[in-house]
Amino acid sequence: MWSHQMMPQMFNAVYSSDAFFINLAVIMLRLAAPVISAGSDQVLRIQPTYSLATTGDRTEARARKVHMIGQLT
Repeated sequence: MWSHQMMPQMFNAVYSSDAFFINLAVIMLRLAAPVISAGSDQVLRIQPTYSLATTGDRTEARARKVHMIGQLT
């Protein structure tokens, strides 16, 4: 929407179009539909605190299946 109104030559070279991200959002929602549908048991398998996991070392991280190690500050 906005990328066509403000300096289109700059936005076409640097950024993706709005249509690309709208299509991406639709695809992601369709992929998530079986998980997020009402009455689905799969939604209970999602760990909302996964991104908050902390580990002592790499072996503990592997055992707990934590892939991102470190702290973002």
